[in-house]
Amino acid sequence: MSGSMRCDDVNGSRCRSDGVWLVLAKEYVKVPLENKTRSHTDLVSIIAMHETAEIVIMSEPMSWVLYNKLLDKREFSTIKPKGPGNYMPALAAAKELLMMNESGTCALSLLFFSDGKPSDSGNFTQCIGTVASQFGRRLSISCIGMAGDGEDFSVLREMASEAELYGCVSSFGKPSLDTDSLSILVSDLTSSLTTSMTEIKDTSSGKRRTIRSATREKRGTDEGGFVTGDWWVYSNKNVLVFHDWIFKKKDFVEVLDRRCRTCWVDTKTNGIMCLFCKGVLFCSKSCMDMENDCDEPHDCFGIRQQVKCGDIVAKSYDIPSYSVATKKNIFGEGAERFVRKFNFLADDLHTFIGPKMVAKESKYVEESETFVHRFEYQKKFIMTQATASMMAKKFNRSIVSLNIKFSEVHPTRFKNLPRIQFLDPMLIQVDDNNSGISCYLVEPMLEGTYEKFNNNKGEHSSGANISSAFRNLKGLDGAPDNDLGVILEGSESEEESSDSDDEDDIGDHDDIEGHRTFLPQPMHLNDKDIPQAFSHFTYVKSRRRYIVVDLQGVFSKNPDGRKLYKLTDPAIQEIEEEVVSLSLVVRIMGEKG
Repeated sequence: MSGSMRCDDVNGSRCRSDGVWLVLAKEYVKVPLENKTRSHTDLVSIIAMHETAEIVIMSEPMSWVLYNKLLDKREFSTIKPKGPGNYMPALAAAKELLMMNESGTCALSLLFFSDGKPSDSGNFTQCIGTVASQFGRRLSISCIGMAGDGEDFSVLREMASEAELYGCVSSFGKPSLDTDSLSILVSDLTSSLTTSMTEIKDTSSGKRRTIRSATREKRGTDEGGFVTGDWWVYSNKNVLVFHDWIFKKKDFVEVLDRRCRTCWVDTKTNGIMCLFCKGVLFCSKSCMDMENDCDEPHDCFGIRQQVKCGDIVAKSYDIPSYSVATKKNIFGEGAERFVRKFNFLADDLHTFIGPKMVAKESKYVEESETFVHRFEYQKKFIMTQATASMMAKKFNRSIVSLNIKFSEVHPTRFKNLPRIQFLDPMLIQVDDNNSGISCYLVEPMLEGTYEKFNNNKGEHSSGANISSAFRNLKGLDGAPDNDLGVILEGSESEEESSDSDDEDDIGDHDDIEGHRTFLPQPMHLNDKDIPQAFSHFTYVKSRRRYIVVDLQGVFSKNPDGRKLYKLTDPAIQEIEEEVVSLSLVVRIMGEKG
């Protein structure tokens, strides 16, 4: 707290330091205590920036005692602004305090006040980046520059930007010189912290979950085309099974393994199939004979039964290699999962081949303790994505039907509308010699600008008035007095309507007359309306039983003019009988729905 914090240019307080203490007491302590979003289990530490760093409050429980202590700090007799404001000692002290939190059950926040550029020199962005890489999404950072218009806050801006590149919820704010403006910024940080705390809790039990320890890589890091020391390599025999999701079975099945049962060579398209079980391949006749003569040949009868029951299937897509690599540092993080870069490897176990991929896994210890936990966890997520994908195919068929019906009036309007596509993931089991068998949900990396088109709270980013783009949104008009209550992204919801749920049956053209309720006003419908329209479509098509939201991914336009929303990681909101409002749907769809 440098000497310049004594300036008396802040409306609503005696000076800058007085305004900071006053707003901290009110917005960071008083309001959350009154709202019961904080308790004595939440701890606060405060560091004052002088020539060195001074810890003036150390791990103090959030309480009215802390509130009064902060108000006492307004008096110069307790702490007086003086000397320079050195950033580096304060950042080092903040890092040390944050690193004391070894448990991943806590959400963290860092509020950095300054009324000018640092008095010292150093690599401030690197320091804040080191902290951000350890905590990512569960750390909320707010850098606040509190001074007149002529002050240089470029370092604070760079610090906030650097933290965001590691996945932190980070912002820079420069309030007007009044306590009301400062209160808004501190309140925003408090809200971000509350959101992080909510994410960590298990919604069914209310217990806090433990986030696994992981280091984040800086967004935009180029992995190159080769394996380095930053990758885990799983070579051939360590890659156990590829699984695919079958919608009709609502379960994973094994993908037919192309590797020779005897020597593990990839047979590609030249394998010799076991004629009896039709579920095992060999690279040559000699390998087949060797397998038949060995003491433990494959379970031909058991594999035959698996093939007949559809538990082993041949897939049309190509698996570039049976050797793979995953990045040690995560490059993406959601509320539930870590995302790592993933690549297939050439025979040299060094060169990347095939498309760029990502591997997803739970970020919580509780869902990662055993192989069964990891497998079932992935199963819940892919079930949700499969349901959303099935709905997307129905939605795209509906657009085709509209184009057929109204081709004479609007020959290209509906034809040129974007389509919805969800990525088709596969599950890969790998054997890590140190930690056992792991499950990665693998899907193509989305190239382009990644966006959230709406979230699972019913908020959308486009700002479009969907109710004005669509007339007669019958899905909400006269809807029953039931609410769409939140269920986790891993919900096991499935469509329950008179339409067939089978993925092979989604291509039929639905009743054209039925599409009158979805008929857009052609001159007012924009490409950005499509994700919101899809969410509404799922609500109506499921007979108001659920809605697919949290739509995120990239919007692409092919050279031929075809437009596509490529999406992943949706969530499903499901009706809960005991709740009686439609507020969520109203927020998504606009004024009337």
